[in-house]
Amino acid sequence: MDEENLDLKAFSREPRRYEITWRGIVIEVRYRPPFARFYVEHPIAYLEVTSIEPKRAPLPITKTGYVSRVVEGIHIEAEGGPVGYVQAWLEFRAAKSAKWRQRPLAPPE
Repeated sequence: MDEENLDLKAFSREPRRYEITWRGIVIEVRYRPPFARFYVEHPIAYLEVTSIEPKRAPLPITKTGYVSRVVEGIHIEAEGGPVGYVQAWLEFRAAKSAKWRQRPLAPPE
């Protein structure tokens, strides 16, 4: 891979951090914007998702409460950004799991 296709300086920047609450679970989303072009037209980005309250609570996308993945930037943009992407990912996986379909959308007050 040549230097034109990989920008390690961009990758080493601090990730953008977001906090969301999904079905009563507080989640931190860390996102590093597209930093490399492994495909001609689709730069890739780095995404981390951690449940923080309750700490390391399982999610439909991870049993351990933590997951990271490399994602094509166009997929992140298509969902309106990293928060929208993670929310759509959680809902998609929850819809495919009997355990998560039965779980209430928000905890009772």
